[in-house]
Amino acid sequence: MNVLVTGATGFLGSRLLEELCTWEYTNDIIATGRTKKSNSFTHSKIKYKLGDLTDKTFVMDLLSGIDCIVHAAALSSPWGSHHEFKDANVRTIENIIEVSIKLNVNRIVFISSPSIYFKLDHQFDILETDPLPNPINEYAKTKRMAEIILSKSGIDYVILRPRALIGRGDTVIIPRLIRAHRSGRLSIIGDGTNCVDLTPVGNVVDAILLSLRVKGEGLNQIYNISNGNPVKLWDKIHYVFESLNFPLTLQHDQH
Repeated sequence: MNVLVTGATGFLGSRLLEELCTWEYTNDIIATGRTKKSNSFTHSKIKYKLGDLTDKTFVMDLLSGIDCIVHAAALSSPWGSHHEFKDANVRTIENIIEVSIKLNVNRIVFISSPSIYFKLDHQFDILETDPLPNPINEYAKTKRMAEIILSKSGIDYVILRPRALIGRGDTVIIPRLIRAHRSGRLSIIGDGTNCVDLTPVGNVVDAILLSLRVKGEGLNQIYNISNGNPVKLWDKIHYVFESLNFPLTLQHDQH
């Protein structure tokens, strides 16, 4: 199959490209993002096409000859205007769906977010069928909007909601913790027993590969992706910093 990966220069996208290049079912891979990084993964199967997914002409060129799409591109931030998030997270998938229908693309695997579950309360063992709270921010709101649009489009799809990705190439969680520690802003709030569910990026890549080939009842579904094994956040942070030989002295903020 010929596969398009959006968000291909990000943490998840770049790891996915590595696996797709050796995957027995892949022929050609089109990778897209707004910019190609100097350390972007390269391979004879991969062709990078840089551009704006809100530009329908660009999307038409991008999807020519494509069988399946992994749509991982998104604006992911706690803050921002509704217009910015709607452009990045809703208009893009609307364009992709419209062009996919015209060009007979077989399937879209959409990388959504468990942020749509967020509420100010402890939550364990969340199911895909659980009622959703009101969106906490524009990111969660537009991700859910995109899910609904895709599920009603008539195109075969799989929606994945991966939780807190970690692993080689991480550009988000561990680097952010290191920056906070170096600037003296890393402190324990509460008693330090809060838990988090982390997901190795390789597991998410495996889920995407399965989603590209799943048939029958497994298709046109939503899946939460995580280890399903909550760990104490600060125990994990201590372990990571010790492994990196970073001295870690933390203050407790009980307020």
